[in-house]
Amino acid sequence: MHRLQTRSQSLWDTDKASIDTLTSLHSKYSGSRQADIYSPELRLRRPQPGETLSALYQDVRRLIALSHPYSLPQDARDKVVVDYFVDALDDPNYVLKCACVVRVT
Repeated sequence: MHRLQTRSQSLWDTDKASIDTLTSLHSKYSGSRQADIYSPELRLRRPQPGETLSALYQDVRRLIALSHPYSLPQDARDKVVVDYFVDALDDPNYVLKCACVVRVT
């Protein structure tokens, strides 16, 4: 009987450890913490050598979605994506051209 109690206690400890691990992961990677993780990456994002503008734009969209998963309505999110994309270009000529295109459309 003592052996059965030890096994059941062992199972309980394992379940408690699993719950603690899941709780820790949830608190670390939940929506409120995602902004802390992805916002700096978004602010510092610049084109990689050989990266297309389309790939850069898609990555900026991905980072916006990860850093602000619930806080922005779609129209505001689109404006923020354009702003971060233009900032990521870090080229005054492209910035001026993008600003003109965005205002026209």
